[in-house]
Amino acid sequence: MKTYNILKKIVIALAIIAAVMLGILFVILQTEKNHSQPQETPIVETEDSIDEEIYTSEYVTRNYELNEVNGIPIIHSFIPFDSPRRPGEIRAIKYITIHETDNRSTSATAQGHSAYLISDYNDITAWHYTVDDHEIYHNLPDNEIAWNAGDDRVRDGGNINGIGIEMCVNLGVDFEKTVDNTAHLTAQLLRTYQLSLEDVKMHADFMDKICPHRLISEGRVEEFLDLVQTYYESEGQ
Repeated sequence: MKTYNILKKIVIALAIIAAVMLGILFVILQTEKNHSQPQETPIVETEDSIDEEIYTSEYVTRNYELNEVNGIPIIHSFIPFDSPRRPGEIRAIKYITIHETDNRSTSATAQGHSAYLISDYNDITAWHYTVDDHEIYHNLPDNEIAWNAGDDRVRDGGNINGIGIEMCVNLGVDFEKTVDNTAHLTAQLLRTYQLSLEDVKMHADFMDKICPHRLISEGRVEEFLDLVQTYYESEGQ
């Protein structure tokens, strides 16, 4: 009788262990299945972040991917979903915000900045496009928030509603060509998202910072805006 009870307990214990093992295996298989599925940009609706009115506003809230601008290739290389640099929050697009990287290193090209944004998980700062004299990298969908304007979650602010563009100023870059490429990109984005020249902002418009540094310190902001307007009108015909 004792032997029977011992065997009975062993069988019950083995059954419990088998059930637990099957449960763990099921969770693992489901996780792998979920990871194998293509990820869609999440829409995060929180009371203290994005007003619900943006979903019914006159501003565009969807992302368009441009392949090239004035013969310059646009390389789409998005920041991973699990990076703190990618909040993944959908918003209305109201501005184009112009920056300069202020990084003079010879390796600080558009490609170099793209690789940095993708691989570095130590900060939340990010932007949508990086432009140099021969390439444009696209690192966040245009309709996602990026922390680059320095104005937190200010309503209608640069972070919440701007497409951030960084211009490279590294040693060896043709800065004039970079400015020209940026003006072409800005004009195309204005047309794509039904915006006007008044919607082109400098980083300094949203916070106390001299950025884009060269355009501001050299008194070239109006020159840049005039170039954007020229391309907006000529290429839109």
